[in-house]
Amino acid sequence: MVAATTSSFNISRDAWVPALSGGLFQSAVVYALLASVLFVPVGVAVLVFFVHPVLIAMFAHLRGREQLTTTQMLAMLGVIGGLMAILLPGAETLDARGLGLAALAALGMCGVVLCAARAQEHASSVMVNLVSTAGSVLAFAILTAILGGWTTPREAAGWLGVVLAGFGIGVGLLAFLAALRRIGPVRASMLTIIEPLLGAALATLFLGERLGAVQWAGAAFMVAALVVFEAGARKVAHSRARGVASDVRGK
Repeated sequence: MVAATTSSFNISRDAWVPALSGGLFQSAVVYALLASVLFVPVGVAVLVFFVHPVLIAMFAHLRGREQLTTTQMLAMLGVIGGLMAILLPGAETLDARGLGLAALAALGMCGVVLCAARAQEHASSVMVNLVSTAGSVLAFAILTAILGGWTTPREAAGWLGVVLAGFGIGVGLLAFLAALRRIGPVRASMLTIIEPLLGAALATLFLGERLGAVQWAGAAFMVAALVVFEAGARKVAHSRARGVASDVRGK
């Protein structure tokens, strides 16, 4: 991938720590998220996990890195409201352990995004992805060895699944890091909220899980809130661009 994109293998010393830290966070995310589905349905785990874009937006706003408009804040409340509509109908049957693990994965993803944003100040998206993935693989290998959980696929279909999963994760992370560099961590993260709806739909199609009408309405409300948030973000971005252009012309 580095060769194909003509990127350099060089990476600044300042990028190593955040890039490797992002890989460790990524390992924690995967373990926590996979463990959560042992206790709650896949669709629910995915939807809890995708609270992380809202957390990232709140963190950036409080730190003064990105000022959110009132409309965007209301849109984030809409996302939370949609999530509640999905979870509350079956709350009495949901295992707190699964919800806790999914929430832990969401917090870990915040670490991934923030570390990647910091690393990309000193390195290319491709190199940040390479170093973070290497750190994650190393963490997985050590933990799996400690737990004695090494096993390999027994059939060709299993190996194909491993290869395709690795390819999908690599391409997905690289695309996300590229988006993060161009539109910032808040907008890039918020746009990923479309994934839980796809996750719930795929869980319905392939795993036989079912969401009720109220839960699907909540999912649709989440997507609508995302559209409102992104519209506000684009408006702010265009306003800033016009302001910069005006300053340049004034000089």
